[in-house]
Amino acid sequence: MVLDIERSFVALDSPDECDRVDLVLFRKSTKQLMFVAARCFDDQEPWPRAGSQPTVIQKVARCKAQIAAASREIVSSCADYVRIVNELLGTSLPIPESISPQVRLLVFGFSENDGEDELRTRFKRDYNICAITRGSLQRVTKPAISRYWWSEG
Repeated sequence: MVLDIERSFVALDSPDECDRVDLVLFRKSTKQLMFVAARCFDDQEPWPRAGSQPTVIQKVARCKAQIAAASREIVSSCADYVRIVNELLGTSLPIPESISPQVRLLVFGFSENDGEDELRTRFKRDYNICAITRGSLQRVTKPAISRYWWSEG
């Protein structure tokens, strides 16, 4: 389930700036959190520029650094959030206990034959980032997330 949209952290290298990640997912069965950067195919961030890596890679790296530096605090903050939601809404969501050290990438908004397999392969091979590529957000399904994201380290 989506637990949060556009989570913000104080930047590790500059307390006056923020690092942001687009989605915080929560796998209830394992009580694990996962961060996801989401980018539109037409945006320039997923694509490398001459002689440099795609800018989305830098964002993913900063998010991984945040997780490494403050994993306990992040899980605790999300656990507090879930407790409040449970109390306010009368739900019984499990409390998050851990966080995946991997940050995933969702690239969406392109036609079926625009190279989604190549993009997914390139991100895994060149940057060790698991990406789900979808022409339409309607194609982002629970089986796709389970198969491509939660199952890979």
